[in-house]
Parts: sequence; structure tokens; C-alpha cells
Amino acid sequence: RSLPEEASCDKDFIEKALKTYQDFYSAHCTDKVSLYNGMGDVLKQLKKDGKHLAIITNKDNNHAKQIIDKLIPNTFDIVLGFSDEFPHKPSPESTNSVMKKLGVSKEETVFIGDSPVDIKTARNAGVLSDPMSMLYNAYMDPTAYAKNINQMIQGFGSFNKKTGETEFNVNEQMRMEAMANAL
Repeated sequence: RSLPEEASCDKDFIEKALKTYQDFYSAHCTDKVSLYNGMGDVLKQLKKDGKHLAIITNKDNNHAKQIIDKLIPNTFDIVLGFSDEFPHKPSPESTNSVMKKLGVSKEETVFIGDSPVDIKTARNAGVLSDPMSMLYNAYMDPTAYAKNINQMIQGFGSFNKKTGETEFNVNEQMRMEAMANAL
């Protein structure tokens, strides 16, 4: 999916290289994975509070489930990795399917991620998104990210469908603290 069109490798070589990679990754996809610092506690608290939790990832579906089973088994209601069933994020199709399976509306859904594609996915699905996702990869350490997610979940407001923006019910101090932790 990311080989340039002008690549001059023959098709057999590409297929063999891809199979070698897939076999290796299947055997080792859980070798060096870990949760962001503090994220396990956030997820456990959300589950304890009765929140539905799902993962939507562009990682292969089988690998995603292997990784989640190793890191935090029995935490997510749905783990949905890439398959032929839905296109990759930022398509909203997988998000819409998960909401339907969980019986939740767009207004009840918060999409939290760690990359800009997650913000795009949330917007495409018309759901509330975590604005810290955009900042994570560039500026924030994982512990601060987990803390900010926890604060924002407690303070999320409403999603304005007309503007596509989040209207927060958090005070200015909390917003400033979240931004300060991000920089």
C-alpha cells in the first residue's frame, strides 16, 4: 500500500517480501508493546464507571486483538482492526459500525486518539474528538497525555454539528492546564 508506482521490483519479489514481513510481524507483534504511562488506570476507571470502550485501528485486525489481549485483556467491548469489511481510518465507516453495535449515538461518543488521523476520523463520523490527539505526537509525554484525557473525559461538553467543533463544559483554568502540560 505504500510502494511507489514507479518502483521497479518484480511482482514475485514484492509478494515474497510482504509475506516475510507479515509472518515476522505476526510472530512478534506483541514483543515490545506497552501502554502509554497512566493509560491503564484511565481505561480501568472508565470501564468501572460503566463506559463502553472500543478500539478502532488501522493495524491488522488479528494483530490488534493479539496486542490488546496481551496489554489489557477484558477491557474493551470491541477491538476493530483493519479488515476487508471497512476502509482505513479516516473513513467513518468503522466508527459508525462500532457505535451501532454498542447502541450509542454520536452525541454519546468521544473518539480519543494519538494522531491527526484520529481527529479526522472523529470529524468524518460526526463525533466528539479529543483535541489533545493533535498535540500528542509532537509535544506531549505519555503520562501527561493520559492525565489530560482523564480530565477532558470528565469535562467534555457537546459537539456542535453545524460548525464541527467541540464546545467544552470545562473552565478556562482546566483548558490552560491541559495546554500547559502539552507544551
